Order: sequence, then structure tokens, then C-alpha cells
Amino acid sequence: MNELLQKPNRHVKILLVEDSRNDAFLLREVLKHIKHPVLVDTVPDGAEALDYLQHEGMYKSIELPDVIVLDLNLPKVSGYEVLKVIKADPEMADIPVLIVTGSWQEEIASQVHEFKKTFYLVKPLFLTEFPMLLRTIDQVL
Repeated sequence: MNELLQKPNRHVKILLVEDSRNDAFLLREVLKHIKHPVLVDTVPDGAEALDYLQHEGMYKSIELPDVIVLDLNLPKVSGYEVLKVIKADPEMADIPVLIVTGSWQEEIASQVHEFKKTFYLVKPLFLTEFPMLLRTIDQVL
């Protein structure tokens, strides 16, 4: 990832997969404050995330993101199913995925950590918790 950021005027492309408008808004605001310039595309459910990542429908000419921020509890197709598709595809397997979900679940956290370049974070509930999320994102980049 770092070699991408060394190119002049290079933005980090982030796909945000989040069904809650409020959470999507907050996460987009947080992503604006990471150390690197970013472009954020947002999709509201797992099915649309798969269309985006597999270049289907209106996403035929879209480039793959550099980082994916993924909620687990999504309509249509769960975030965990989306994660399995991402990590099974050789073209996408190395894309870092940040699972940002509402609560810590040890069983799910251990399943998620079996995939390389996958990180499990709890959505910040308070403004004071956002710097921790920012540090984690910056470390991934």
C-alpha cells in the first residue's frame, strides 16, 4: 500500500459498506481525517458491495478500492459473506478490510482474524473514541 501513497497526487480509494446513514456519515467524516488524501465510495448493503467489487451493473468500469471498511450486519448479503468473497478472490485477497461493527463478539473476531489483512473494530459510540479508529486506519495504510 505504501508504494501507492508515494505517487504524487495519489488518493487512497476506500469502499465504505454501511447500511446505516448515520453511521456512514460519521465514518466518512472520520475517514476525512486520516493522514492520506482519500476518495470514499459508499454502498448500503452487501449485494451492492459485491456488485461494486465484481464490476457488475453500474460498477463495470470502477477500480478496486485500496481499503474496504465493512459493516457485518448488512441487508441482502451479510458483511461476513462479503468478506469471504473478497478473501477468496486472488484479485481482492490483499485488499485490507476493516470490519467496523456495533459490538465486540469474540467468536466473530476470531473468525475474521483468520483472513489476512482483516481487522475487527467496534464502531465508536463517543467522539472521544474516534482517534483510536483513525490510528488503526492510518496503520493499515
